[in-house]
Amino acid sequence: MSCFQELNSILQQGQKLVHSLSLLLTQQHQLLKSRQHEALNDLLDPQQQLLSQISHVENVLQALLQQHQLPMNRYGIQQLILRCAPNEQSLLNQSWQQFAEPLSSCRQQIKVQERVLYRNRQSVQMLLSLLKGQIKSQPGVYKANGQTCELMLTNVSAYA
Repeated sequence: MSCFQELNSILQQGQKLVHSLSLLLTQQHQLLKSRQHEALNDLLDPQQQLLSQISHVENVLQALLQQHQLPMNRYGIQQLILRCAPNEQSLLNQSWQQFAEPLSSCRQQIKVQERVLYRNRQSVQMLLSLLKGQIKSQPGVYKANGQTCELMLTNVSAYA
């Protein structure tokens, strides 16, 4: 198999997986916005499978770079592309961009969703602790003049 065929095959496979992951992350984002956490849990297994498959593609790509004694980074990919025939280089560059850029975007989306879920979890834990009366320090609120005062929530059970 030629350098072009091998690299193009890997990148095409990666593009398909990253596109599927991007669609899944969009679904997850919509579920997060609408606070449908149960439905969100149903998408975690497919997400893990896609991430595993993408990781496999990255490993195959790294093996190809090692085979050609190139560094395992973007520079190595560019060097591998330059080793292919000149008429194939533009197609490979395009395929690489269509794989690498959406993958980077997906990684960012995952980080953002992790932060949102973490903050939601903290909020729920704080609310549960408050309802159970386990919070000793009361949250502060701002007065009109910008100074803080302690919020009096000593008898939460009276309002429940």
